Amino acid sequence: EGSTSKPKRSMFSAKELRMHTGLMQVISRSQEACLSLWNNPQENAMKHSKFISVVKESAFGRVKWDMSHTVLYEKLVIWRKNVASREGIPPALVCSLDLLVHVAHKRPTCNWTLRRIEYFLPALLDDGESAYSLELLRIVRSAANDAGANGCEDTTVRSYAEKTQKTCSKLKSKTDRATGSSQQYSDAVKFSQRATDNALGEEKTPTDGVEDGDSNNEMKSSSVWMLKFAMI
Repeated sequence: EGSTSKPKRSMFSAKELRMHTGLMQVISRSQEACLSLWNNPQENAMKHSKFISVVKESAFGRVKWDMSHTVLYEKLVIWRKNVASREGIPPALVCSLDLLVHVAHKRPTCNWTLRRIEYFLPALLDDGESAYSLELLRIVRSAANDAGANGCEDTTVRSYAEKTQKTCSKLKSKTDRATGSSQQYSDAVKFSQRATDNALGEEKTPTDGVEDGDSNNEMKSSSVWMLKFAMI
């Protein structure tokens, strides 16, 4: 009496699949999910939220962003696309558009200033001596030269250098004044010693061409000079 059930089939021919509506729907949804997962939608760099935000901020004078920054940003976007094509990966895996906006804004010309923007860089840019990292910095330096900028465009580094230069100038002027005051003090001591010797009546070897009247006049002038020095 035992009834034998038919074994479940795991393989179907193409003709038979058309007759299984539910199975065809599952396969169709699976294909759509795979396509959405692996399909790489093209990012519109000029409509990126960070780029638009910086442009709006510059319109109110809150950040410095002009046409030269936009040109550099476009060059960096093209560079990212070329790198992605060479590596066979989506452009987003090379680096984000957010990073390119910051690079176009700050214009780092060395690996240290690049890490000031984003310390943990993408894998292709993590090594400061890698070919792609050097390409990126070369593009930025070229754009800086075209814009008439000299050196590193990192505002923090530039302001720090300017402050250091001003501090060194102030220290040098103070040192020069201190050196001059020291020389004046030394001269005052010499004149004071000579005036004291003359007042005590000590015999000194007369100087050629200097008479007693000249010595007294020199003592008086030295006393007046010392008084002026004390007032200073």
